[in-house]
Amino acid sequence: GTADPWGSKVVRASAGTAFRASIALASAADAAQALTEADRTVVVAASEGKSSLKRTDDIVLVVGNEGAGVREGVRQLGHATICVPVEGPVESLNVGIAGSILMHQITRERKGSH
Repeated sequence: GTADPWGSKVVRASAGTAFRASIALASAADAAQALTEADRTVVVAASEGKSSLKRTDDIVLVVGNEGAGVREGVRQLGHATICVPVEGPVESLNVGIAGSILMHQITRERKGSH
């Protein structure tokens, strides 16, 4: 399961952004097909993969939970994978932290400041 996008804590934490976001409910396969038809690249966060992307415009970043990650069926629908390289005894990152790091890196690459 995922968080309820209209839950009181979610709405409060979003600082009003929840009311400006377009939210749709679809199966993973239908969503992937619609995104592909809209020329979006589906990038899946994984524990292994590249740490940068060739294409950073019009992408959709998919992140999963810390324990299981992105479900295999959803992972297979992705066009690419990306990871946060970790060193030392770190096994995994909190999904919010990993997603934030990846979005920051994607934004830097998009602006050309690697």
